Amino acid sequence: MTYLTKEDLLTLELKREEVYLSELDKTVIVQEMSADDRDVLELSMFEHSTDKEGPDLVNMRAKMIALCCIDEEGNRLFSFDDAKKLGTVSGAVAQTIFGVAQKLSRTTKKDLEELVQDLRNVQAEDSSSD
Repeated sequence: MTYLTKEDLLTLELKREEVYLSELDKTVIVQEMSADDRDVLELSMFEHSTDKEGPDLVNMRAKMIALCCIDEEGNRLFSFDDAKKLGTVSGAVAQTIFGVAQKLSRTTKKDLEELVQDLRNVQAEDSSSD
């Protein structure tokens, strides 16, 4: 049996996929989210929400697009602050990019539901200790 080494994990490259956008006749490179990127996305969904409201999913697709679109050198095309503006692009184009980013990053509806439940558990623990 071969065991994972520190080097194995730290040198693992993020997956990438080229996506042709017929509406623009252009190709974009979509990269899976890093662990840090995923934390940023997940935290953004709870910054302005309450337990009763659940996660704030406004601009979730645009936020993920901002985190996952890169150029040929691996530099991000957008900053996370661009998400609001990205929210105004074609829904069809956004869904195409988002679908690939979601697949590469293994973020599913089930992942989101688990995240919401974890947050509720933490909030319940915090309120019971007051």
